[in-house]
Amino acid sequence: METQKPAVVRMGLDLDGTLYEVTEEMQYGRIRALIYQKLAQEFSISEEEARNFFETFYNELKSGGKAIRKIAAHLQKPETKRKIVQEALNEANVTNLMQPDPGLVRIIKRLSSAREISIITGSNLALAIKKLEKIGFANPYKFFTSILADEHGQKSDGAIYRLWLSQTKVVPPENHFYVGDNDESDIAVPKSLGIQTCYINHSGKTCAHADFNISSIGELEKILRL
Repeated sequence: METQKPAVVRMGLDLDGTLYEVTEEMQYGRIRALIYQKLAQEFSISEEEARNFFETFYNELKSGGKAIRKIAAHLQKPETKRKIVQEALNEANVTNLMQPDPGLVRIIKRLSSAREISIITGSNLALAIKKLEKIGFANPYKFFTSILADEHGQKSDGAIYRLWLSQTKVVPPENHFYVGDNDESDIAVPKSLGIQTCYINHSGKTCAHADFNISSIGELEKILRL
């Protein structure tokens, strides 16, 4: 018999790869090239070497952060404190490749009728708002209770999730629900704080330690029984 999960009172949503799919043109035409440049600078290697290392380890580990840590270990260099993948996302200027998604806006309206929804992203705040506007949320604060971004803390150490939890004194962690596409920073970290987690992958990949797995935001309505 399936165990009943606690009611979801507050929901958090990742942005990149969650509310919109990162297309091949975004990923390979812009983001990856910046990652290779940054890795080459960080580890004093050529961009070709950076590309080969990153793609080899990414294919093995399915995580940009893990791949970069393995590059550092392979080269016998200290782990970088820079968030190279997020830096590339912020600098890639993918907003001109994004399109309005009226269906997504309708789903968020329905979901927000029964609970608070916040955006929790690694993007900086100005860029996050610009992306939300591009996909159809003309005034993001009409749809989302708060937008927590890079300026508010990191996902990797849980700071941004603790800030989110601290916004209310009456809702315990188990009544919070977070949706994201990174199995470490979007799933493992919030789960360690008692938050329910939902892994989204538009290609159907799943995450074993997430509470739920979906391939589209629309599936949340079934999970949350709207």
